[in-house]
Amino acid sequence: MVAFITKSGSRIRTIEQVDNTNSKFNRSKQVTIEEQGSIANNTLYGLAKAETYFSRPNDIAGWGRKDGYREYGNLFNPFWQTRLIEAEDTERALALGLAQIK
Repeated sequence: MVAFITKSGSRIRTIEQVDNTNSKFNRSKQVTIEEQGSIANNTLYGLAKAETYFSRPNDIAGWGRKDGYREYGNLFNPFWQTRLIEAEDTERALALGLAQIK
């Protein structure tokens, strides 16, 4: 599964906005995103990829198969897990292309 999400900069509360609405805070310009050029294209982007895999723990007492055979993944057991994995170059390129479309 590949997820590509975006969020408009107008919907992101930055330090400058907090400082402008609350006079108790006045942070150094070194930590403000606006001082460093702000948010690219006024939008934040995120790309993540995950996979589902089957893993039956054999090192936990009582969980290994007593017959010693390998168990293959099926929909009738609870040993399915997910993990984040690195996105491929083509997926990154597609996300970059989608980010350019506005």
